[in-house]
Amino acid sequence: MFRLLIAPLVAATFCAVYWAAGSIAIDLALAAWRDNPSVRFDYSAASTSGFPARFQTRIREIEFQDADTGLGWAAPDLTLSAPTLHPTQVSAVFARSQSIRTRHGRISITSDAMRGTIDLRPTTSLALRSSDISMTKADFTSDAGWTVALAQGRFASRLSETDANRHEISSEIAELALPDAFRLVLDPKGSLPGTIERITLECELRFDAPLDRAAFSGDPPSITRLDVKSAHVLWGEISLDATGLLDVAPDGEVSGRIDLKAVNWRRMLEIARATGLVPQATAQTYENALEILAGLSGDPDTLDLPVTFRNGRFSVGPIPFGPAPRLIWP
Repeated sequence: MFRLLIAPLVAATFCAVYWAAGSIAIDLALAAWRDNPSVRFDYSAASTSGFPARFQTRIREIEFQDADTGLGWAAPDLTLSAPTLHPTQVSAVFARSQSIRTRHGRISITSDAMRGTIDLRPTTSLALRSSDISMTKADFTSDAGWTVALAQGRFASRLSETDANRHEISSEIAELALPDAFRLVLDPKGSLPGTIERITLECELRFDAPLDRAAFSGDPPSITRLDVKSAHVLWGEISLDATGLLDVAPDGEVSGRIDLKAVNWRRMLEIARATGLVPQATAQTYENALEILAGLSGDPDTLDLPVTFRNGRFSVGPIPFGPAPRLIWP
């Protein structure tokens, strides 16, 4: 009889010791972040529960700020949870109110729900395998006076099975409401809906180094290639779809081609003119040329054109538009 009890007693003891060691490791990790000179990290209290199935850590009055960039985040509450047998698979439940600090001011975030998950390789490098964050009915309000709201948002990444430097990215935003002042610039006639119905993106990002524990101890990895599988924007009568491949130089200069399908492209040209992407002096010339190209496609309201990036400049079809934006991350 005693022998029958040995195995479960040993297993229970091992489980208890393992969970206790994990709980202590969490406390030590939080203390190490507090002592890290490159960041400001503080909280009022932290407790870990969930024995024996999970490590569930609740952190109160948490505040983080990077010393170099000034980027910061604060929240009254954060709950992190991971299975006991898979501690590198972490889920997070965020507070309904948070704030982000940038060099340009503070942004307050309120939401009905915001959750995230992150899965790291269970090795010493802790390479990122996947991540996911979703939010519902979120408002982003700046102390500069503007507010951006969305009904739903989701971002996810997954490490490629064949390339340790490549990640598959997907994101979706539904019912995005822009600040009134910005929307009036984009749509001074007020003919478009108050919200952008949908923005979706499916792409692959290739970095010059893995996204792992070592990657962020110095200069973070840089993007070297962007492969757009599918991008879609729907805003009232405007619809934009894109696919293509861009190579990114170390200074952020891009080269390659993106194929666009633009429905009601004249409204997009008006927005480009209003935001300064297209100079007022040449806007009419561009419109006349695009009219001809749209006519050749058989539908005067739809453009199917490549956007070509070369030598720091970009062209839409055969029409040169000007300097190309640089892609620098983060």
